[in-house]
Amino acid sequence: MPSNNIAFARNYTSVIDEVYQRASVSGVLNSGRRMVRAGHNAKEILIPKISVTGLGNYTRNVGYKTGAITYEFETKTFNYDRGIRLFADVMDVEEAGVNDCFVEAGAELQRTQVAPEADAFTFAQIAGHTGVTVESESYASADAEDILEDLRTVTSAMDEKQVTLGSRILFITPTLKGVLDDFSYANPNRSNRVLERFSRIVEVPQVRFYTAIDLLSGDDDQFGYQKRTATYELTTDTEVDSGKTYYTRSGSGTSASPYVYTEVASPVKANLGTYYEMTTTPGLDINFMVVEKSAVIKFDKHVASRVFSPDELEALDSYMMKYRKYGIVELFDNKLDGGIHGVAVASTVTYEFYTGTYGGGLSEAAFAASLPTADAHVKWLCQVKGATTTCNVFKRAVCAAVDAFAEYGAGEVGGFQIGEFSVKNYASQQTTGEELATAAALRELGLSGMAFSGVC
Repeated sequence: MPSNNIAFARNYTSVIDEVYQRASVSGVLNSGRRMVRAGHNAKEILIPKISVTGLGNYTRNVGYKTGAITYEFETKTFNYDRGIRLFADVMDVEEAGVNDCFVEAGAELQRTQVAPEADAFTFAQIAGHTGVTVESESYASADAEDILEDLRTVTSAMDEKQVTLGSRILFITPTLKGVLDDFSYANPNRSNRVLERFSRIVEVPQVRFYTAIDLLSGDDDQFGYQKRTATYELTTDTEVDSGKTYYTRSGSGTSASPYVYTEVASPVKANLGTYYEMTTTPGLDINFMVVEKSAVIKFDKHVASRVFSPDELEALDSYMMKYRKYGIVELFDNKLDGGIHGVAVASTVTYEFYTGTYGGGLSEAAFAASLPTADAHVKWLCQVKGATTTCNVFKRAVCAAVDAFAEYGAGEVGGFQIGEFSVKNYASQQTTGEELATAAALRELGLSGMAFSGVC
């Protein structure tokens, strides 16, 4: 290759890398390779897990108690392998200039494709990792104090688990960050010191901040990534299962008339042959995520970026740019408890579902006010056996709890009096709104098997 091409290649690579670093928001989680060694094959790495016993009593006659050091490796597999090649005709390059053409094209690739996809993959891998808890929270009508309260809950939990302050990173959408900024500006005397519990605050555009994504293969001109969409299959049930949500399908499956799946409010056995079940749950929008950097394994093992001249291509009179990225985003097994907190996503229960499917009558504002409490309460009821949050039964249970909390509150049910007019809405003496919400939710959960059997 002529020397001017070599010089261009070096310059091109440095420019492209710089563009990526500026465009990526998850790069702050990149880890070094000092504690990583190659596994038995090219797709694996070995991560050391070190633990030691605690202290024992020292006695003057015997001396020290004998402890132990456990040093073992956990195997992690590289899970990201993506690439593309792009062509530019010689005449187009000649008119634009090789440097301008490919530096601009490469920078655009990094800025609009590589960096956003790497960010989305990182956050989806963290949120979807086994052992990471994703909390549903509606911020539709939340104010800054609600967000600050949730962040305080997160930081307190991390403090209690002795997670270091020096590398806690808050990832948050620009919308919620703007709410906090406006609050601080308008209320300079109100405390927002919880934000000082993070070493860094990074704004993440919502289009990169999902609990799950699909990496598109490039087939049928479908490139890049997208928020994971639900997939459906015809049910094989011969009897209606009250714990499942069934769907009907309409449309022809074409671009002009795509398939549309609609929840069945009251499934009947006679129509089971036309019902579908959701086999893959969709990705959800993440509001914020708190990550302790050392809990994350994130690095690129191989990045190839090169421009080929027309002399190197036999079939085309074109320049070719190729790009490949091979890496890993994983979590340390022994840092899951404490390292990842506050993965807050929008609730799966919408106001449209509440009014349309469930038939609720609250205003949207009243619904939004009670939803966080109701959603968390039903998840608590289901925490032992697990809750399928996209299930129709679960969502109806949340709606029932919303109604109860909206009417009675969470504390002891009482009444009110205006002059000589009084209203008493005791269900029984010393009944609480939480107990009424529990009863309402359990009626909806029924025989689904999700509810904790010890609840009464």
